[in-house]
Amino acid sequence: MLENLGAACYWLETSERRPRPAPAGALDVDVAIVGGGFTGLWTAYHPLESDPSLQVAVLDQGLIGLGASGRKGGFESGREACRAR
Repeated sequence: MLENLGAACYWLETSERRPRPAPAGALDVDVAIVGGGFTGLWTAYHPLESDPSLQVAVLDQGLIGLGASGRKGGFESGREACRAR
């Protein structure tokens, strides 16, 4: 799945960012977060902000921030402006 993403995504094609291998064995961390989207990343950020000595692991099946969290997903519509008239 991840091998062909460069062709579809310019920043991945030009980035040195690559998937890391899966952890070998158990992880010894204070906080383990499954899912590297916006929610998972913010969930990792806040405990570290409170206590930088915490060991936090963010686990994802692919690249962290790859899905909708890693690209502009906003949509603009004039529908609401038309209703105001």
